[in-house]
Amino acid sequence: AISILREAYEFSLRAKSHHCGVIAQNTTMRKKLGISNDEAVTVLINALSVIESARYRDIKTMLNALYELLPDCSVAEAEQLAALKKLNRRFSKELLGGNKEQWEPIIARLRTVIAAY
Repeated sequence: AISILREAYEFSLRAKSHHCGVIAQNTTMRKKLGISNDEAVTVLINALSVIESARYRDIKTMLNALYELLPDCSVAEAEQLAALKKLNRRFSKELLGGNKEQWEPIIARLRTVIAAY
């Protein structure tokens, strides 16, 4: 089962798909595959930059994992903040669409994390 998970993870990385972020956000899967927290941060940021906005549940879950990992990762704070701001710009437009109620808590938390920097 681990080899199948590893293949799926590596395939999604090569394909630049958001699925690698779905795997990296899960602590158990991360540990089984030996994905470091720093690698997970990079994977999550990349996955969030390509995921379709209609997948707001995956976005919310990945953002929550990212928020937990950021304080202890070795990625420079300036790079972390730049990535979060880019995600804020990307997802904030969803507040203007038909899913405003679903997106408000996601964007509010994203902006709170940005403000903490």
